[in-house]
Amino acid sequence: MDTVGILRDAEGKAADAFRSVQGALQKAALPVPDEPGKRAAGVPGVTVFILGGDGGMLETLLNRTVAEEPEQRCVEEFLRCVERERGREVRNLHKSRAHAWIATRDHPEVSVGVAAQKNYWPLEHRVLDDLRVFLRSL
Repeated sequence: MDTVGILRDAEGKAADAFRSVQGALQKAALPVPDEPGKRAAGVPGVTVFILGGDGGMLETLLNRTVAEEPEQRCVEEFLRCVERERGREVRNLHKSRAHAWIATRDHPEVSVGVAAQKNYWPLEHRVLDDLRVFLRSL
């Protein structure tokens, strides 16, 4: 093994997520990259990709691939309705939005991963370009 690629959701701040990965790599006595997307010198070479930017995650990127689809109006209306009825914001909006999108598809019972296999998201979309470059670099 001469290359290690680490994908991590940002979930809060991307910089905090990256520092967390750096700490884990140091603890494991592995090479530590100076910044996301840059390979750390050493063996194995280690590269880290933080998904979705600040506050984001894999679902954030997937949601961006379908942001212009007509059904997104329905997804957004549904989430706003839920917030009105509950009197508070939907928790984990990125995941909720992704699952609401899945609910509009032919097999709404599937997980996010299976939904990707079923082409519920256009994985060739340009918002996934950086992720594709990262994966190909490994």
